[in-house]
Amino acid sequence: MKRKNSGVTLIALIITIIVLLILAGVTIAMVVGDNGILNRAVDAADKSKIEDGKERIALEVVGSYDNTGNIDTDLLKENLENNLGIDTSNIGSNLPTGTLTLDGLNYYIDSEGNVIYIEGELKTWTENEDGSITDGEVTVQVGDYINYDPITGATDTSYTSNATSTGWSENQVFNLDSYTGGWRVLGVENGQLQIISENIIGPDGGGYTEGTQSYYDLDGVTGLRNSVTELDNISKLYGQGKYAQSARSVNQEDIAKVVGLTPEYWNETEGYGKDTLALYGNEVTYYWDGTSKPYYESTLFGNGNITGIHNGGFYWYDYDTEEWNHVGYDLAATEESKKEITTLTSTFYGCIGSALLDTSSTKYNLVFGDGDTAMYWLGSRFVYAGSDYAYFGVYVVHDGYVGDHVLASSDGREDVYYMRCSSPSFSSV
Repeated sequence: MKRKNSGVTLIALIITIIVLLILAGVTIAMVVGDNGILNRAVDAADKSKIEDGKERIALEVVGSYDNTGNIDTDLLKENLENNLGIDTSNIGSNLPTGTLTLDGLNYYIDSEGNVIYIEGELKTWTENEDGSITDGEVTVQVGDYINYDPITGATDTSYTSNATSTGWSENQVFNLDSYTGGWRVLGVENGQLQIISENIIGPDGGGYTEGTQSYYDLDGVTGLRNSVTELDNISKLYGQGKYAQSARSVNQEDIAKVVGLTPEYWNETEGYGKDTLALYGNEVTYYWDGTSKPYYESTLFGNGNITGIHNGGFYWYDYDTEEWNHVGYDLAATEESKKEITTLTSTFYGCIGSALLDTSSTKYNLVFGDGDTAMYWLGSRFVYAGSDYAYFGVYVVHDGYVGDHVLASSDGREDVYYMRCSSPSFSSV
């Protein structure tokens, strides 16, 4: 496969990595200063002021954690605005942030909550109406190649995804130097440029293999519980390149933005969520009513009984508490005296890519690969309120779809799935 040699250079660019597992992706932010990021010296007097600013912002970060141990970005914005007078318009729903200015100095908060001083100013990337992306000086298109090297200077050369975290029978090992492909523009997040790997990234050992293909495995409730954390940790391995700040897995929202997929599209399209219990946002309350097929009441689709048999009770995964819950079959319940089990909100929305994108387009090729060959995990989980069972799993891209892999079901079943992770399915532009 031939590749063009031209690309956007990373000289004078700071990279905020959003490495997308399987498609490792990177967020890039251009830095400008009086003499450029590589040359500007900070004298001793400035260093004290810089450190003072970092400490003041860090105190607000510490005060912005929620009860699950994660940074609440809404609370962070409130604390920075009220206590330090910082303009927080560059903070989105996820970290890292864009530029935060305090006492004339610029900082950002990376995905781990660390406060980083910026020698210069993070330029803001915006998406134009024609789909191009610009910082006012440089303009790129989705699918363009970016010169990024995640290997040179890296301190960590491998990551092991342990069986205790995935539910799989073996530890799965990723080696940094195994990936030698290119990097392409994906989009913009929080005013920063995202890029993803040209080829699919996968395990070098421990996963399921078939011929020369390598697969990363997640199994059952254990895999479901730790899926996003493990995908992010694997992805961080590729966030060690020059000027890199942080890394995370690509998620369903990243791909949905490129494809043009929305919850409304899912809800209004025949064959998807339309006229089904699985409408996105549908709140479904389940009850025992004297049968093994739980009765439901829903906010968007009415009432009735699901068709799946639940003789062993009703199971569900709570993403807030990270617990796998179970309520046994209630023999005392009747149609007239129902016993409430739980309430779930359906959060899945997917599509076939060709319904929203021209299959010959760069965007389609970027997401789904040549001939729909791309198969990879996304760092997002879902609840799917089916007409038979409630399903809990992880989003994937496979065979031309933004779809799902179910890892657990309301009847107690737990399943294993593996995704191909090494196929060089993306071509150059």
